Amino acid sequence: MKQYIVATITDKCTDLDSRCSHSKTRHLSTSVHKIIWHGVGLITSLFLLNVMVPKAQAGDLVTSTVVTTGLDNPRGLTFGPDGTLYVAEAGLGAGNGSGGFGVGVGLTGSITAISNPASSTPTASRVVTGLASIGDTMFGFPEVQGADGISFHGTNELYTIMTESTQGINQPTAPGVDQFGQLLKVTLPSNNFQAIADVGNFDYNWTNQNQNASFAPSGQFPDANPYGVLAQSGVQYVVDAGANTLDEVDANGSIKIIAYFLNPPVRDAVPTSVVLGSDGYLYVATLGSGVPGQASIYKVNPNLPGIQFLDSSNVWASGFSSITSATFGPGGLYVTEYDSGNLIRIPLNSDGTAGTPTTLISSLKNPTGVTVSPDGSIYISNNGISSGGGEVLRIASTQVPEPSSVLGAVAALGLSTTLKRKLTNKK
Repeated sequence: MKQYIVATITDKCTDLDSRCSHSKTRHLSTSVHKIIWHGVGLITSLFLLNVMVPKAQAGDLVTSTVVTTGLDNPRGLTFGPDGTLYVAEAGLGAGNGSGGFGVGVGLTGSITAISNPASSTPTASRVVTGLASIGDTMFGFPEVQGADGISFHGTNELYTIMTESTQGINQPTAPGVDQFGQLLKVTLPSNNFQAIADVGNFDYNWTNQNQNASFAPSGQFPDANPYGVLAQSGVQYVVDAGANTLDEVDANGSIKIIAYFLNPPVRDAVPTSVVLGSDGYLYVATLGSGVPGQASIYKVNPNLPGIQFLDSSNVWASGFSSITSATFGPGGLYVTEYDSGNLIRIPLNSDGTAGTPTTLISSLKNPTGVTVSPDGSIYISNNGISSGGGEVLRIASTQVPEPSSVLGAVAALGLSTTLKRKLTNKK
């Protein structure tokens, strides 16, 4: 049975082969499991500190501002059509608002809405509460899993994916346990939510059936840990960091696997984020099992029949470390690196290949989510494994230089060597 590595994104294994246990990094420091409560739609005021405080570090090319703090293990971010920013919070495990983190399963996960996030007085409130959350201290410090990816579609549909699976958790009497592994849809403004697909158990069963297949990592299946979600018209895409899959969920809630990410030579793929490019391809970022330089971004055609078994030939860009989130924005693809605290932009060449990455900021702490607002400003979930100390940062669009000027500035600072990455391009 898998262990709950909730707040740690890095692998605790010391060897570099496939003998590491399947609990490894895939349980990511940002998963919490939301249940399928048929919406209570509680709107709970969040007593969060909303002070616009600039944050920067020598060598950073941009300056970030704190939009909101006081969050409980914040993960994915997404914008609604009215400009409201939504943040998935994994919660406090079995803890509570008074005592903080607690070991075990509780209903402490939530979704927070931040109104006017670009203003000097943003307002934050928890619009969805009662989501399942699990906490442990396996590695000597508090770790929490729960609600992870979050994505908005249309005018009032907000989707979030819960971590793990009920089979993997194996605690049938725990509160909200039936939320684990579920893709939830929140209908606004009622804030009621319902489960529309049991991705966790689907992937757990698939990996169980294929644990002896030639492509299966030795000793690591069965496993499931849905982590990232992308909502589109009539379909949602989910990446599973435990099963190493990219799943498609249709309008009826039917699930199918469209891609499987084969393990690279050093260790696990661990997909964490999925975004849609203007070319119609899905770009899937991976954690790379916390091994520096092993995180990659795959380019996937979502329209091919059957399951695609992807390897290094499908990698669009590589050489990164512990990517937890990705999003397209002005000038290219933005990714957050969990261990290094970097926000990196990867420009697109005219032929669609990946250009030379640029580190815009390196003073982040365990970032777990990134999104771009309509005006081009960048928002980041920071301190993503903090119970009560999580925050959302903003980098104003005026702070973000064009790719050419960024490279010139970096060269002038003598930092260009830090930007060299091994890139593998796909047709």
